[in-house]
Amino acid sequence: MKRISGNQTRGFVIFFSIALLALACFAGGAYAAGVYTTMANSAVSDVVGHFWTGTASAGNIIPTWGGYNPPPNGDDQRGSLWERGTMYFAMADLWQTTHDTTLQQRCQADWNHTKSAFTLNELTTCGVGWQSTGCDDSAWDCYMYIEAYLVTGDSYALQCAQTLAGNMFSRWYDSALGGGMWYRDARDFKSLYQAPSIMDYIKLYEITGTKSYLTHALLCYTWVEKRELRSFDNLYWCDYNSAGPVGASTPYDIGQAGSVCFIGGEMTMAAVHARLYRDLGDDIYRVRALRTIAAIRNRYLDSHGVLINDRDAWADGSFVGEYAREALSLPGVNPTDVTALKNTATAIFNNDRTSTGYYGGCWDGPVGTSGDVWSNVGSTPQQIMTSANSINMICAAANLP
Repeated sequence: MKRISGNQTRGFVIFFSIALLALACFAGGAYAAGVYTTMANSAVSDVVGHFWTGTASAGNIIPTWGGYNPPPNGDDQRGSLWERGTMYFAMADLWQTTHDTTLQQRCQADWNHTKSAFTLNELTTCGVGWQSTGCDDSAWDCYMYIEAYLVTGDSYALQCAQTLAGNMFSRWYDSALGGGMWYRDARDFKSLYQAPSIMDYIKLYEITGTKSYLTHALLCYTWVEKRELRSFDNLYWCDYNSAGPVGASTPYDIGQAGSVCFIGGEMTMAAVHARLYRDLGDDIYRVRALRTIAAIRNRYLDSHGVLINDRDAWADGSFVGEYAREALSLPGVNPTDVTALKNTATAIFNNDRTSTGYYGGCWDGPVGTSGDVWSNVGSTPQQIMTSANSINMICAAANLP
């Protein structure tokens, strides 16, 4: 998944969204919360139009590999699990805001498809030769199972999440480099891409009460805090190997389509801090969450107050729903940070949507032109992950007051 290193009804919804935005702009000030829900409904409708087959109650997300349908010859024709997960997250996140029954039907239908297309072993085994090749793929898959459980109540989804969570910790966690999870079987570096794994363990602890999940979470969390936190700006390095942080000689190399950091991991860590604060009651975690949120504000806003999609257009927005719900709702949050996410959602909706309803990686635009730097490096709006990650930013804004 780590792609970029440092070095008739639908039309009406879209029309109605634009009309609401125009009214909001005319009135001045921040948009009302309902505008972002309308935007999110429209954006999800767009990706459903491109990446869904069948009815809401009996269809599924189309199989993709490398973001495209059909998967190329030689790849798993059932599609990539983590790729479908990026769209599943957006639907599940918006469902948490709206409790729309059609979204719930889609989540149920797609989960029914997934569990019929893959065996338990295929859904829960990780490493080379499996769908969950690295710790990031595993974390995305595990989170999709957790979301499926939370939306549908299917205990099999929870079983899949628990089994995969145990397998990925056993496979990639060790004491080398001070702890933490290896990114992949090659054991050449550890990474902030394990932050979603920490989120998985915390959520499983919250759901089941099983203390070992909290232990796993805290072991990985402590390593990230010790090895990857940058004292000079409070962001986190993305990767860490035997020589130390990768990109240490160019610490400020943080830009669109290339970065030594990872905004998706930064937002996930802020949400992790917030969940630990609520679960454990220690204010240090709230303070750390505010520290991380401030670091994002200080480094990741462009001249229009829009967040920069820095490292991975297929992953940067995956867990922003957790960031919105958990971190940006904490006592002491600067209103500027809430506004930044709203600005980003608005910019994506207005500037990063193609005329046919795909969403690009340049959140403030342009999209589909020679200036679209993400398309230039191979992350195109027509890939499910690119579109899904960008619309998840809009779905997250719908969670905000």
